[in-house]
Amino acid sequence: MSGSSTKQSLVVVLVGAALVACGPPGTSGPGPKPITLSALTEKAAVTPVGTAVDDATTAVIGAAGGSLTTTDGMLTLTVEPGTVPDGTMFSAQPITNNAPGGFGTGFRLSKPDAVQFAKPVTLSFRFLPSDLVGTAPSAFRIAKQRAGGTWQVFKPAVDMAKQTLTVTTTTFSDWAPLFGYQLLPRESQVRTKKALQLYLKWCRVKEYPDPVTGGTLSGIGIGECNKMVDILTENWSVNGVTGGNSTLGTITGKGSTGLFTAPDKAPSPDTVTVSVEVPALDDFSKEVVLTNIRIVDFDGYVGNLRVRAKGTSSGDTIVMTAAAKLRFLKEYSDPGSANFTLLADESPVTVSEWRLENSSRVCTKAGTPIVFPTPAEGLTGGLDLLNDPPSYGLSGMVSLRVPASCRSKSTGSVTSENMDGLAFVFGTGVTSTASRPMPDREFLEEEDLGLNATFGTRNGVVVTQSWELLRSFGE
Repeated sequence: MSGSSTKQSLVVVLVGAALVACGPPGTSGPGPKPITLSALTEKAAVTPVGTAVDDATTAVIGAAGGSLTTTDGMLTLTVEPGTVPDGTMFSAQPITNNAPGGFGTGFRLSKPDAVQFAKPVTLSFRFLPSDLVGTAPSAFRIAKQRAGGTWQVFKPAVDMAKQTLTVTTTTFSDWAPLFGYQLLPRESQVRTKKALQLYLKWCRVKEYPDPVTGGTLSGIGIGECNKMVDILTENWSVNGVTGGNSTLGTITGKGSTGLFTAPDKAPSPDTVTVSVEVPALDDFSKEVVLTNIRIVDFDGYVGNLRVRAKGTSSGDTIVMTAAAKLRFLKEYSDPGSANFTLLADESPVTVSEWRLENSSRVCTKAGTPIVFPTPAEGLTGGLDLLNDPPSYGLSGMVSLRVPASCRSKSTGSVTSENMDGLAFVFGTGVTSTASRPMPDREFLEEEDLGLNATFGTRNGVVVTQSWELLRSFGE
């Protein structure tokens, strides 16, 4: 692969993603009420163990100490001097995050069973700015899955500058970050003149009977992360304007719910921020949480497509993480069906990670990838609906040009190249001719569309893909 004529095709198939979210606690009085163990009848939540989503990162750390950072940079494990003997092998395996209220990636940490830690080791999980949407720094938690599937929950140290959540431990298991509370939906779209219900959910952490030790477990109860509670909220605002206005939209709120009503005309910019003050989880202060709402005046659908590819094809080892916000506009409808066209110029595509390596060179992303040759030609797709039975099908393709910096392994020389022909295909029809049930079009928010799967190797490249239909508009 070389020069602007380089062609590298990745074909990727659709899978779906569900979001589990939680919100703040409702407590009366100045702080958490004490819990009497003998009075507890609830049980801690139990979930399946996570499944591997990427290769493990390993490191040998000895008496002098050291650290291990996963390939994706989302976890760093730090070992102080004198903690373990020389030659100790550490491993961190990315896994699905099955913690109640979990977000991002979980990690399976391991070491030789015979090795005991003389000192605690430090775990630093990195979070993204987008993870703060709908929640607040004090609401982040880190959890460890224990025998039997329960989760022990810890309050991390939050470093906003480094974007890390840090805890210490002397035991290894499956570890994962989770939300304490959230304002939902975290991101959404609403049509002009329409209303959108907002609500707060939370994952309550308290003491439960520990089925393993017979003592207590600081964890999350069964069903807690689906609980909406009535709390004292204040200052529901739109773009900082209390109550909003006729240009931005208005918001009325009480307790854990708020109702946003979009203006008659989409503002510019068309995305507004709704915020509300809620009680902090850890003290008597207030936290401001927010959600972003896009106001549109078209009849169609907006959704997110995410894809991750990793593997070897034609001698090239390829890694790519990409995302697209797809916007479909209604083109035709009758009593039984409707079809929608993908608006290429209004559907941005981003590539956060891209790398290629073969026997002769290593190439990495050196600029902002673009849809090639133009959005109208390189980004295509459609969405079709049937009313009886309620079902849908979507399909499309994205072709990208990635500016790359390539280093020769033999000479060390560096060249700048454009990698063309990098493509992924999406759609329900790619994997199955069966139609999928369509959720309610009028109130669709980060719904699980039932397309949950991870596809294996295709053309030598292992790909995973998710599709979220964030908000629908129409009849």
